[in-house]
Amino acid sequence: MIVNSLNIAGFRNIRKRNLGFISGKNLIFGLNGAGKTSVIESMFVTAFGKSFLNVTLNDMIPRGDSRFDFHLSVDQGQNQREIRCFSQGKRLGIELDNQKAQTAKIRDVFYPVFFSSTAFMLEIESIPHMRRMMNRFICGVDSLYIHYILSYNQALKQKNHLLRFRPQATEISGWNQVLSEMGTRIVNARELFVDRLNREIRNQGKVEMQVVYSPSVSVEAEGGTGRFQAELKRVHSIETRYRRSVIGPHRDRFDIRLGDVSLKYHSSGEKKLYLLLAYIAFIQLFRQVNREYPVFLVDDYDTAMDQRNVGFFMDAYPEMQVIATSVNPNGRFDRQIELARENTQ
Repeated sequence: MIVNSLNIAGFRNIRKRNLGFISGKNLIFGLNGAGKTSVIESMFVTAFGKSFLNVTLNDMIPRGDSRFDFHLSVDQGQNQREIRCFSQGKRLGIELDNQKAQTAKIRDVFYPVFFSSTAFMLEIESIPHMRRMMNRFICGVDSLYIHYILSYNQALKQKNHLLRFRPQATEISGWNQVLSEMGTRIVNARELFVDRLNREIRNQGKVEMQVVYSPSVSVEAEGGTGRFQAELKRVHSIETRYRRSVIGPHRDRFDIRLGDVSLKYHSSGEKKLYLLLAYIAFIQLFRQVNREYPVFLVDDYDTAMDQRNVGFFMDAYPEMQVIATSVNPNGRFDRQIELARENTQ
């Protein structure tokens, strides 16, 4: 997959941009406030339906405007696909080749991997951020996983509503059945993915590093749904007291460890280095499964990666498209695009 062009009509601090990319290594550079991060943020939103920043849909609309609209042209093998992403009232609208589409369908055509100098600390130190990162990874190599997540989240929302307003409702047992079925599938998918990811990490020669997955409900290969239901029954009185679901995949934990020590207790430089190694392992796994590379988006690349890692990505992955941002130009990139600040007056 290769991004050919991005045409933005309003997004965050961008009024209008028309950008063209090549299949190699692309660098977007310019002063702070020129909209560099917004460019790659728009691509991320197209694939995942939300920003990598903690912002709402309204926050993505430029000040003084009522909506945003952007188009992404992507080469998928011999086919050129057109993706449109736009604000539609309080919802996000997405089209693929002029047909309404879900983000899961978009990711079959365009799958970005995002790495940032500002996000890596959250992904290591925040349990929800690490869980979301792993969910994105698994979606890239397991086409059914997003269905499990969406079905589980919908059932969880319904159950929590009942726990809050009608904690003794008999319908809770029905939602527990759905949560058990989907939850078991999610746990199994996560365990399988972590095992495959750790094999790729070992292939990189860093055997002391591993991703550790700790599900809040441990399920067996056979009879996992029954085990899940039994655990939900066991904590029913606790959930009734607290008026919310207290166990399940939404409470699972992931951790990156060097030996027996969590990466969160290491230096900032080690956190960045070893998290990047996990990303590299995922990129390798993605290519094995999908027979192509994802598009690698790197915000503020010269802060996110040291020069050795920049050189590694330039040399080791010649077929992978990279779209990076920086304040400064760099002649090592195949294409450089300078963004000037727009006149917003």
